[in-house]
Amino acid sequence: MADSDKRRFDCEMATYNAESHKPTADGRKPLKKKKIKDPNAPKRSISAFFFFCAEEREKLKKEGNAEMKLMDATKEISKRWAAIDPEVKAKFEKMAQDDKIRYAKETEEYKQQKKNGIMDTTADSSDSE
Repeated sequence: MADSDKRRFDCEMATYNAESHKPTADGRKPLKKKKIKDPNAPKRSISAFFFFCAEEREKLKKEGNAEMKLMDATKEISKRWAAIDPEVKAKFEKMAQDDKIRYAKETEEYKQQKKNGIMDTTADSSDSE
């Protein structure tokens, strides 16, 4: 048992990077580096509430509340979402379900392309001509 622990310890110490665990000059822990997002990855699916927000935001602007602060507009929209008729809410939930299916399909295609090593990096730049 002691021999296996010694081997494990030696292996861990060989890969240990002391610099990454040192505190910064002001004594705080070092920040972790942010993972770079793949620009070719599909966009996440949108929830029913966000579909509702997009529609209601336009209505709020047309009602004369264009100067309303973002926080106040969000509060108003969330009150409307809580009081919405279930039949109208079902429309937005259907939109969200369709978007979830779209995301699953695009994710599967993306994973297949990534697995096969076929990534189209010129898809966005070819449309600009």
